[in-house]
Parts: sequence; structure tokens; C-alpha cells
Amino acid sequence: MIIDRNTRNRCIIFLYYDKDGLVDRYVTGLLDALREVATCVYVVVNGYITEEAERELAGHAHEVRVRVNTGYDVGGYREGIFRIGFDRLSEFDELVLMNYTFFAPLFPLGEMFSEMSARDVDFWGITKHHNVPVDTTGGRIRYGHIPEHLNSHFLALRRDFFLSYSYMDFMINMTNPISYETSINDYEAVFTKYFADLGFKWDVYTNTDEFEGVVYAPFMFEGGELVEKRCPIVKRRLFFGDYFSLLANSAGESYSDAYRAVTDKTDYDRSMIWENLLRLQDRNAVRYALHESYIVDSEIPAGKAASGRAAVYVIGDEERADLLAGRYLRSVPEGCPVFYADGLTGAPLRNYEYVCVLSLPDISGELSQSDLSLFRADCESLIGSGFQVENTALLFDEHTELGLLVPPMPNYGTFYERAEDGWYGRYEDVRKTAEETGLTFPILRGEMPPVFARGGSFWARGEVLSEILSSEKMQALAGSICDADGGAAQADRELLMLMLPCMFQREKYMTGTVTGTHYASVALTNLEYELRENNRVLFGKVRPDAWWKVLDRLSEIGKGTERGE
Repeated sequence: MIIDRNTRNRCIIFLYYDKDGLVDRYVTGLLDALREVATCVYVVVNGYITEEAERELAGHAHEVRVRVNTGYDVGGYREGIFRIGFDRLSEFDELVLMNYTFFAPLFPLGEMFSEMSARDVDFWGITKHHNVPVDTTGGRIRYGHIPEHLNSHFLALRRDFFLSYSYMDFMINMTNPISYETSINDYEAVFTKYFADLGFKWDVYTNTDEFEGVVYAPFMFEGGELVEKRCPIVKRRLFFGDYFSLLANSAGESYSDAYRAVTDKTDYDRSMIWENLLRLQDRNAVRYALHESYIVDSEIPAGKAASGRAAVYVIGDEERADLLAGRYLRSVPEGCPVFYADGLTGAPLRNYEYVCVLSLPDISGELSQSDLSLFRADCESLIGSGFQVENTALLFDEHTELGLLVPPMPNYGTFYERAEDGWYGRYEDVRKTAEETGLTFPILRGEMPPVFARGGSFWARGEVLSEILSSEKMQALAGSICDADGGAAQADRELLMLMLPCMFQREKYMTGTVTGTHYASVALTNLEYELRENNRVLFGKVRPDAWWKVLDRLSEIGKGTERGE
């Protein structure tokens, strides 16, 4: 069925869910774009939503229905169809079933609908999953393998199709999924083949046939390439997805490539992406996915951005600073003042856009070589040269999502063992403090260890840092960043450093790592050497294999040891 290229005579059922019951700008922006190509935008909300959020949706859609959160997306689509009714739907040329799981439109939706309207199809989608010739579901999919299929985050159905007995029978008599897996196995993965076998014709807007047999899910692993093809959507999950799975199947570049393509090839407002991610996601998952780790040039200036806008605050006295960091402090460019203070509380941080806090180690007591090396590494990463300071200021200018930049996490000397799972034994303290300060986004302990200023030194946006430290809880912790004499004071400093990324996330800013080109070669060599040495010993105990398979084997060995085997 071909329809008029310029028609707006379509009904769009938009499925929405938010764990906090809120609505971000990316949703209202998408709804506004949908209204330009459809005469009916019907929003179905799965689960709780605040009254204010419901009013916000109503202002950008034609109708809004809130329902109990059952049946996943399929349940919401079915309820929308049944509430509207097939009689009313028969007035439309096209019915679109879509959800909230992507950022859009990256490109005008009108060009996609215009092109697809001219194709003689019964149903179509924006992206597709390629055929998987084996059954990876454990026998839970009817075809014995995962067939090529359109992704159900967007399905457009022509009138002759959605009014057919076959489609109505399928939708009316199916059972709502009870899990994410059944939603995939009983609906998304089978929908396309089921109706194709009945003789219905389908097509996809973003053709990815070149990846057939190589990449099963291009919308997840080739997001950048899809943007190059003017695909108007990019999956939200690309920006916080499972890095373990990504690295098991690729070089880890896929997610950040997609974000870079959105940045370089589209006019999409990236602040809407960050607004949503920082409210809902664990920042460490986002940091891994988007590679929020930066190397700034230590030798070549990209421009002058620090003069009058940046300052260095040294926590400690000037004499000790000159002894420990004199050569670094003397390289700070003109117009970027250096201050000395006993602590952060009361420091005029908001007077400068960007501030570098340099915490001197305590040399009055026991100072290990590891501690001294950490301080020097922090200096190299933060103020390694005057050009590096200028380029760090430019980095903040270019990446408006960044609020806090910390040196690379230490993985040498005594820090390797002290780090434990990455939280230095302080996860529960962080979780409790986060609850006390009203933070609602997830802070996960598992496979996403945090980055934080382990040595107490970092770059930050001055005004945001000042605002964060104005709270009573943060002031109490910040008071410990001074001439610390160990013990509880040092523990509080550690907790503050762990909490700062959380507090910046509350203010809708990311934390990244930064170092200069001088120290980057050291840090990369350290990582490579430790990995190779670990592998040398490890592969003497277990058979060499893919790294994730080796981890599985080690887990099994660990369980056997616990059982005394």
C-alpha cells in the first residue's frame, strides 16, 4: 500500500515510562516533532507519573492515558489500540507504534515519512536486527533461531494491514508479556517473520544489509554509521549500555562513535541527552560508554582560555607547595592566579569559571613512595604545563556536560590493593551519604567502579563547586581538606572525594578523567604492563581464552575454592 508522500493522516501511539514519573525535554521535543507528521499523537504511560508531568505530556500530545505498568511496551501498545478502537483507527492511513527509548529526531521526520510513504509495503520500521542463525534464547523462540526482524521501538503499519484479520487476531489474542525476555521472544523477534510468512510486505528505512552476518544489531553496535545514513533516531542505551558486552564483541568504540556522530553530523541539542542521562543513569556506566577520559596536549596550545577565567587553589602552605610542586606551579600561565589556603570552605571559588584544587600530601608523618608518586602524577595530569592548563580550560568550553575532571585512577604501588572494588571500602558510606543528601539516581557497586580525585586534586567548574560545598553536609566534609593529620580527617577527605562526582551529577554535570600527553604515555604503559603480567601468571593457571571467558572460569574456580574443592 502506497500513501501520499505529504500526508499527516496517521495516528502515533507513543509508549512512555519513567521510573521517577517525570518528563524530560527530549520527550516533549520528540512529541512536538511527531505532531508535525501526524494528526493524532496518543501517549500511553506505563506506570506512575506526576500530575505536573502528565500536564506536560498533555501540552505536547493530543491525548494521554496513564495505565498500570504491566505488559511492557506491547501491553501499552495494545491498550492504546483498544482504547482508540479499530473503527476510529480506520480513518488513518498509517498507525505508528513507538516508544521513548531513543533520542530523536536527529534529522527531520518528514523526510523519512515522505520516502517511506512512496514504498509499496504493509509495514515498515526505522531499524532492523539481522538474522541470527542459531537459537540464543534457550529454545524460547518459536523459530529455533532469531530471524531478521524490525525493531519494535518503531513500527509503522499501513491501514490495510492493521485492519486485516491477521493483524487484529494477532494483537487481540496474544498474551501480554510478563518479562522483558518474553516481550522479545514472543513479539519483537517474531513479528516481522510471522506476517511476512503470511504474505505481507515489509521494509526498513535505514538499510544495514552490509552488516549482515557480521553485526547482528547495527542499531546498537553501529550507531555512528546509522547516523551517517541519516537515521533519525539513536538509542538511549548506547550512552549507558553494558560495557562488558560491548568489549566482548568489539574494540569498545561503538557507543562513543554514535555520540560523536550525533555531535558532528546533526543539530540535535546534546543538553537534552545529558539532562536525561544524569537524572536516571549511573554516571560510571555513562563514563565508560562515552569514554569520558581526556588527554590534553602538554606541548601545543589550542588557544588561550585560562587567563582571567581559571585559578589554582593549593591546599597547604606556600613553602611546602614550592618544595613538592614548585616546578608545576611556576608553569601555570599568566592571568591564572595561584592561591594558598587551609581548606576549600570559604575559598572564593565562584570568582573563576574553572578552578584547579591541588591538595598537598602531608609530609609531617609517614609518607609512602606511592603517596608521593600519586601527588606527582596528579600534578602532571592537572597542571603538567602551561599549555596543558590552557587546553584544559578549552576542554571545559567544548564539553559543556563536564563539571569535574579528575586525574586517572592510581593502579600502582599500594593503591592497587587499597582500591579493592574501586570504592576503597567506602561504598556503603557513599550510599548512605547519597541518601542523606536526597540523591535519587543509581550509584552501582558492581562492575562500574567510580573515578574520583583519590589524592584530593582536581579541576572543576568554580561556581558549581562553590554551590555544592555550600551545603552543610559537604561543608563538614570539605573542612577536612586542609593540613590533614591523618585518621578520621583523612577518611572524611576520601568520602568527600567520592561524593563530589555524585554531587556534580545532581547539578547535571559529568565527571571525567584528564591527563596531559606527557603523563598519558606513563599511564598507558602502566596499564599495559600490569595487564600483560597478570595474563602471564593467569594463563599459567587457566587456558588462554577471550578475557570474559577467562573471568567466568576464574569465578568458577573461586566458587570451588569456597566449597573446599
